[in-house]
Amino acid sequence: MCKKSVKSGVKYNIATGNVSRRDGVPSQGITTAKLCNTRYDVVNLLNNSKAPFAVTDESRYVLPDCYAASTSCLMTDTYNEEKGKTIAKQKCLLKYNADKLEKIDLALADLEVIRKRLLTQKEIITGRMTRDKAALAEEVGG
Repeated sequence: MCKKSVKSGVKYNIATGNVSRRDGVPSQGITTAKLCNTRYDVVNLLNNSKAPFAVTDESRYVLPDCYAASTSCLMTDTYNEEKGKTIAKQKCLLKYNADKLEKIDLALADLEVIRKRLLTQKEIITGRMTRDKAALAEEVGG
């Protein structure tokens, strides 16, 4: 089942003038980048890929719905809105991609479990077929 997750893109919140960061340090401007509607990005990626399974337990692969990152300019620096947007966006995408990679690694580990299970079943079936052929050959030959 493919969940809809429409990316709204990165949105910015820009505060200029004399503002204080969360840690109380005065700054000239704070730029916050926010990426929303990301919850089912990995689920959709896995379901739309050529992976040999469909995601049934979505809860293992969901991401947070929003990612946000802020950057600020100290009073001693000159605030540049475009540079603030670029840095905030990079920080935001870094968090998002790190979480996404973690969930994809989890899916790969799940695929490895499936692979080992299938190999074990193949070995069991192949062994039975070999024994059955040997028994049949003894009956016919004997």
